[in-house]
Amino acid sequence: MYAALALVTFGSILAKTPFTLQYAREMVDYKLWENPVFIRVNVLMTGVWGRIFMINLILSYLTFASPQAVGGIASPLTYFFLLPGSSSLSGTPGI
Repeated sequence: MYAALALVTFGSILAKTPFTLQYAREMVDYKLWENPVFIRVNVLMTGVWGRIFMINLILSYLTFASPQAVGGIASPLTYFFLLPGSSSLSGTPGI
């Protein structure tokens, strides 16, 4: 799951349509939609999500590859790393 999410996330940046853009546009005036700062902020937020998905992909792999050794630690850490991403979506800086 995290591999697909990371692929879509980084693919959306490469396609110059960061996936957070569609959600952010629902929260701001349409006049800001083409503002370079608004777009840059969304590229950065999408990049944060992509990194979170990659970290969680690694942690999930470790959980399944070695459940006794690191699974008890790696599995809860996946939730820990989701916190920064969800807090980054709580508001867009003033433009």
